[in-house]
Amino acid sequence: TFMLLHNQSPTKALIRLFPEYDWLEWNFHYISGGYWNDIDNQRRLLDWIGENHGIQSYEEWYSVSQMWFINLIGKGVLKNYDGSPVRLVMNAYPEYPWIPWKFNSVPKGFWDNLNNCRSFFDWLGDTLQIQGDWYRISQSNIIDHGGRGMLALFNGSPTKALFAVYPNRDWKFWEFETVYRYAWDTPFSCRSFLNWAAERLHIKHFDDWYNVSAQNLQDLGGNTFLIKYRDSPANAISSIYLEHDWTMWKFSNIPKGFWNDLANQRAYFNWLGDLLNLQCYQDWYKVKKTVVDKWSHGLLSNLYSSSLSKALINVYTEYPWRPWKFNRTYMSSFEDLHNTRTFIEELGNELGVNFLEDWYRVSKKKIKTFRAAHLLKGSSLFDILQKVYPNYNWDPTKTCFPNSTKRS
Repeated sequence: TFMLLHNQSPTKALIRLFPEYDWLEWNFHYISGGYWNDIDNQRRLLDWIGENHGIQSYEEWYSVSQMWFINLIGKGVLKNYDGSPVRLVMNAYPEYPWIPWKFNSVPKGFWDNLNNCRSFFDWLGDTLQIQGDWYRISQSNIIDHGGRGMLALFNGSPTKALFAVYPNRDWKFWEFETVYRYAWDTPFSCRSFLNWAAERLHIKHFDDWYNVSAQNLQDLGGNTFLIKYRDSPANAISSIYLEHDWTMWKFSNIPKGFWNDLANQRAYFNWLGDLLNLQCYQDWYKVKKTVVDKWSHGLLSNLYSSSLSKALINVYTEYPWRPWKFNRTYMSSFEDLHNTRTFIEELGNELGVNFLEDWYRVSKKKIKTFRAAHLLKGSSLFDILQKVYPNYNWDPTKTCFPNSTKRS
């Protein structure tokens, strides 16, 4: 009957029988149902823990871990708080301005609430005296001040976290020390960066971009931006400002592989021909290689063994080029029998050769007058004539221009 009167609770019975004793209910094997729902009981427990285990100030509760708490008094009281001693302490002592991230661990799901993330950054800004300049914030700054769990939600990126927490700020994410991987995925982000960079680089007109180097953009925080465009300012600028008709070879450096496209080579020579006021393809014969090299960024040296004639013949295949008419030509052009025959025929016309026998009268001096002596380097006129007219019975003793083989 006695136990029934106390809901069969020995704890309640003993407390009722001996009210003068300072009972510690949490030390009983069984605690009355609903005991921990009373906030006063929770506070009384924490007061006792503090007195008996050296916790003398509110701040010292930050070092209490879940395991330490369970080993001390079990899981009972924590069931009301999803196993979190943080929630228990904060609920039991509401008069203190608790900072949740200063505990060993925050309650489960705490960082899922964006308001908590914002409170953390507001506090961190005051603590580090950031005064709104978040661009120098680092991972270690956040982790060292209790934000490891929060940062994990944003793939370890302070930039991503700040964008989410303060979405209405006019962020210039390229000013952060580390820019997250996908920041440059939108054309808007890339254009915003270049618009901002233009102000710093005093760019007033589109043509001013031609003088901008990769280093200029990297110094402004554009390292990862340039990676997106294969480290080429020309690629980046021409891809973003589509409203302008760009002349790629005017940039400080052209994109890697640009000249591998024959259409780009042709566009360059068309542009240069207009600039030099060339009226027909034959006008190219008088153009010097140094003029072409001024804007070509190694086109001739890298693809055509520094030969202008070789480049033009490859680019403008529709024209009947005469390689020997260039200031300099490439010797391999005479490996083609058609080229060699055409050269000999035109040379013959220029020197008044009407019959094959007339070639015996041609001297080295006359060849020089025609500016063709350099084309015979490595071969004698006699050798070339034999190659072009193999059916004619050439007499090496009659030629003025010596053959390549010494004879006695």
